[in-house]
Amino acid sequence: MASLARLGAQDPRLVTLAKDIVSGLPSKAYMQEVGAIFDWVQSNVKYRQDPRWFEWVQYPWYTYEHRAQGADCDDHACFIACLALCLGHGAAFRAIKADPMRPQEFSHVYPLVGWLERGRPVWSALDSTNLGGFMGWEPPEKRVLATLDLVIAEP
Repeated sequence: MASLARLGAQDPRLVTLAKDIVSGLPSKAYMQEVGAIFDWVQSNVKYRQDPRWFEWVQYPWYTYEHRAQGADCDDHACFIACLALCLGHGAAFRAIKADPMRPQEFSHVYPLVGWLERGRPVWSALDSTNLGGFMGWEPPEKRVLATLDLVIAEP
């Protein structure tokens, strides 16, 4: 996922998309940029499960081109991380064990996006697969059995 997000951030089509998403915002409105990415992905990329018995992680441009057909949590996370990197923000993935039927398996992943505010890094969760969710929402701690963070780029 990290390599796909990094690779996507070098794709001029995705850089243009990211800039288009935030084009109406004032300069250096970093938190608003992150919120705009979240809102755009949550509104435009449907959630769909991977094929049975197969874990498929999509290249971010593929997710964009096929957004109406959908993507699962790792594809949403990779796409958001890529768009954040396109705008110079930090990005990370948070994998969680949250399925009581499979307590030893990581069952969900979502991105964390970071930006600088007054010279200090600020991170926010952007779980666009949670319908009705919002920037900063994370699963309740009592439901999470374990977490694992992978930082792609610091803010």
